Amino acid sequence: MKNELEVLASELPIFTDKNGYKYLIEIASKGNYIQVAWQKKDNEYLALYGTQPFK
Repeated sequence: MKNELEVLASELPIFTDKNGYKYLIEIASKGNYIQVAWQKKDNEYLALYGTQPFK
């Protein structure tokens, strides 16, 4: 295992762009979003949030 992020990222879908999902800073004041995916950007992963979980 290289680092903890790689393990966490493997548990959720990974997108190359964010499409209709939002970053944490965009939803900080709202409580109805849940983390649903990661966005791979260069060599890092950014958490993406939505209102519907993936099955």
